[in-house]
Amino acid sequence: MKHSRLILCSLIALLFALTACGGQTREGVTLQPVKVEQSSSTTIMVTSTPEPKFSGLSGRLIYLKGTQFESLDLASGQTFTFESSAALSQLILNSNKTHGVFAGQSRFMVINLLDNTVFETQNLGTNAGNMRVSPDGNWIGVTIGQISARILMISLPALELHTVTGRSGGEYDWSWTTDSRMVWWDYAAEAEPMVYDPASGESTPVGSEEVSLTVPFPLQLSPDGQHIASVRVAYGPQPGQDVNAESCFDSYVELFDSTYTTNSFNTRGEVMWTEDGLVASSPQWLNKDQLMFVKVGNGFCGTVDGEEVRQLMLLDITASGARPRILVEHLGNGDDVQDRMQRYGKLYGHLYSPSPDGKYFAWINGSMDEGITEINITEINTGETETIMHLEYGDARDAVDFIENYFIRQVIWLE
Repeated sequence: MKHSRLILCSLIALLFALTACGGQTREGVTLQPVKVEQSSSTTIMVTSTPEPKFSGLSGRLIYLKGTQFESLDLASGQTFTFESSAALSQLILNSNKTHGVFAGQSRFMVINLLDNTVFETQNLGTNAGNMRVSPDGNWIGVTIGQISARILMISLPALELHTVTGRSGGEYDWSWTTDSRMVWWDYAAEAEPMVYDPASGESTPVGSEEVSLTVPFPLQLSPDGQHIASVRVAYGPQPGQDVNAESCFDSYVELFDSTYTTNSFNTRGEVMWTEDGLVASSPQWLNKDQLMFVKVGNGFCGTVDGEEVRQLMLLDITASGARPRILVEHLGNGDDVQDRMQRYGKLYGHLYSPSPDGKYFAWINGSMDEGITEINITEINTGETETIMHLEYGDARDAVDFIENYFIRQVIWLE
């Protein structure tokens, strides 16, 4: 089996297309601000949430219920809804966890998690992907278009729009630097990475400068900043290759000791664990020594043999020869066809989230067939589990209402 590599690019694009206009663009063009309707959240009580069984829980859960994001304060039990257009994607947080971005119908939306407000701006192109908020929360970056591709930067909260670059046939990727600059490159032109300056509207080559970049989703930086974890989904041979074991890739739990910079091309990591035919993904750090990930199953060339198991695993990276232990036998949403992350990308990180103190984790369990959806909290050391939110068909008008407005599709545990 071949060894996976860390490459300087985002490993996932948002798996949907949004309708808007395309066309030729020029580098450094500053467009007029887009009007925004800013909405503050409304506090409501959740009557279906039972009294907490665990004592001393703190922080809040951000979760996607149907097509709306809500927040639950674990200490008080109170919740509120972020009033916005219907969400068509999961919430992607910036590296400082102060802002999150998601896509709606013909809209990009940013949630300010510091004051619980929502900014909306029009999507100005098709095939939106690689959409992220800068570490300082002042910019949205997004790649749009296909035949005529371009990279956009949108300022917050003014929503001034910058076209960073764009041309017909361009194959672009980009990353935020740790100080909230944008570095971009064009694979089709085989050009060196460029740094964009919104003040001048110009891009300049990175050159010999080693620029520190934010770690792109779904790679995960450890809490102490010493390791980058990668668990890449297994995939099959390239077109023209024979289908045999040597042309297939397994999934590997890999660690990288270096910081993520513009010099990180083709860096090889240390394999912490794998097994023949492993299909896995979606790492998240519980603490600096323990890594969680999702084992989908064992298969051949990226397929899964038999029923998809989707086990949540925990691996101690400090133990010699350590094997992961199972935390959850099966994460929920197995039959949710609207969950495009799991359906097309075998990505499940949005279905679980460790607590900031590393003692617990929240996870989603749900089934369309059984008509239930819930958020559970499990204590790491004991395995004791509490259901803190449980909804079912009986809470909705009908099955369609349950799917569109009740089914839980993401959970994030914040301080």
